[in-house]
Amino acid sequence: MIDTSFLHDEKYSYTEKELLFCQYYVKTNKGADSAIRAGYAEGSAHVRSSRLLKSEKIVTLIRSIRSEIEGSLRAYFMSDAMVAREIVKEIMEDREVSPAIRLQAAKDMLDRAGFKAVEKQEVQSNQSITVVEFNIPKPSKERAT
Repeated sequence: MIDTSFLHDEKYSYTEKELLFCQYYVKTNKGADSAIRAGYAEGSAHVRSSRLLKSEKIVTLIRSIRSEIEGSLRAYFMSDAMVAREIVKEIMEDREVSPAIRLQAAKDMLDRAGFKAVEKQEVQSNQSITVVEFNIPKPSKERAT
């Protein structure tokens, strides 16, 4: 049986095929392929996947799986980000590294912290502006008969 301990919604129960379909679908976003890999008949895979993806309980499970994956990835990336921050900090503080590289490390650190300097942009134009006026007569109040 597939581990569903991360599911917080006890509202639905799932078959083994539904669980497999959802896991394959989250990995590939290919309905028919996921249905086949989950054990549904190849000849009806398109129809089966379409029906599954319209089911509230299947959509709920797919969202739960994606949420679990995103949470795990976020935790891994946070850990990696802390290591990367320490490396950049070491470069920035290393007196044996050239000042240009130390400055770039400091800018990178500030940039990633949300303190990126405003980039200067100059705009030059040699275009002239032409004003066009239209002399459109107002309609007369007389009615044509």
